Amino acid sequence: MNYLDEKSLVDLGLLGVATLNENYQVTHANGDLAKWLVEGEIATESSLALVGMEEELESLRLEPGKRLNLPDLTFGEDQQQHFHTVNALWDDKAERYVVLTTMVSARENYLVSATQLARAKHFFDEQLLIERRHFKRIYENSPQLAVCFRENGSVVAISDDLQSGYMNSSLPESSHSDLAEGHVLRVLAESDIWDAVWGGERVQSTSLLALNSAGEWRNLEVSGLKAERASLGYYEAYFTLIDVTERNRALNNLQLRRTELEQISEQLKTSNHRFEQFATVAAHDLLSPLRRITRLSQIIGEEFKDSASDLLRSTLEELNKSAYQGRKLVNDVMELSRVAAMSSKHESLMPGEIMRIVEDEFRFDLEEIGAVVTYSGADVAVDADETLLFQIYRNLVSNAIKYREPTRALCLKHSVIEDDSGLRIEVADNGRGFDSEKYDVFGAFVRLVGKQDVQGTGIGLAIVKEAVDTLGWTISADAEEGLGATFTVRFN
Repeated sequence: MNYLDEKSLVDLGLLGVATLNENYQVTHANGDLAKWLVEGEIATESSLALVGMEEELESLRLEPGKRLNLPDLTFGEDQQQHFHTVNALWDDKAERYVVLTTMVSARENYLVSATQLARAKHFFDEQLLIERRHFKRIYENSPQLAVCFRENGSVVAISDDLQSGYMNSSLPESSHSDLAEGHVLRVLAESDIWDAVWGGERVQSTSLLALNSAGEWRNLEVSGLKAERASLGYYEAYFTLIDVTERNRALNNLQLRRTELEQISEQLKTSNHRFEQFATVAAHDLLSPLRRITRLSQIIGEEFKDSASDLLRSTLEELNKSAYQGRKLVNDVMELSRVAAMSSKHESLMPGEIMRIVEDEFRFDLEEIGAVVTYSGADVAVDADETLLFQIYRNLVSNAIKYREPTRALCLKHSVIEDDSGLRIEVADNGRGFDSEKYDVFGAFVRLVGKQDVQGTGIGLAIVKEAVDTLGWTISADAEEGLGATFTVRFN
């Protein structure tokens, strides 16, 4: 485009002509266009119209003959009255951009604007229709029971599950008042939930009872809110309904079961209390004749001590041993019953300190047999009941003394071990040991050696097990005949 062409175009009403190089730098500007396309500047960085339009300009080069149209631009003086339409194209022969601008009168611009508004309204109406259809599809495919109402009570959208499960797959054509009693929409419309939502409240998880398509009454939890459709000028209410019938039944059954368990617990408490009373009376009744037997044997022994035969003396000795064993058995059973019935009162305790108290209790027995007690491991506190922990150590030490190996001095080792597997206590001895796989060592009346070798009731380790269980811990035994035993208590 030469100078004469530009001048002719200006004379014919074009307000400006400008050219840009391939880097969008203004190489020439004419007329009013020169006010905003300044020679030497990069138009896509400084121009009011072309800033950020590199991609659009680049597309002109890739598609010969394409024109970029920018309507309704204003620049220069009296911008409220002058509107410009800017066109840009790529001059492939001269390898430059050509920018042309013409002025449109305000009147013409209003006509253009009105046309654009009409087109915009048509576009937005179509978008609104698409949105409504999309909204309806979302509602219909909702995994919940959901329904949307207009202010006049008409249904805007409803989920398929609600429609099929509660309306026999059909929408009502009549008003809510004409629907059958128990119909979910009638029940909802006549409930306080309806009034609350339309009154502007946000309702959450409110109970509602309605019939389903099979004629069954179902418990529903309803949530709802009101929303304004600003673009349409009216309100809509959205409701979600959750069928909680099965959940409520399960909760009711659970409550009934809890009540039954509470009753059984009370019965067990009463039964245990009666058993404790019975055990106390039985123990007293059993111990009384045993004491008399012991006393009578002593009287007979004293009466015939000078003339008693060997048979009489051995008979009285066995009689005293049996009476003593009977008394010990009764006492141990009572102790087992007492430990089993105890409720632990936890406090912070040092296991080593409790073990030393037990060691002091058995001090004379330990000194008499030349036993040695050693301690090792971490010095840590545990959450335990002092009486129960004392019972554990007392019976383990008593068993170690009772079942020691006569050919060697008894060695007892108390260890507190803390590692990756947790905290544990080990009480080990070098006594007779036993086959830990053969015996249920923690069962009541289990004897690990013959009755003739060691006098015992077989209840000591059962008491240990009851105490450990009451504390919520676990205990295990690892032993080998002739080599001793190790009892391990683990804290849960």
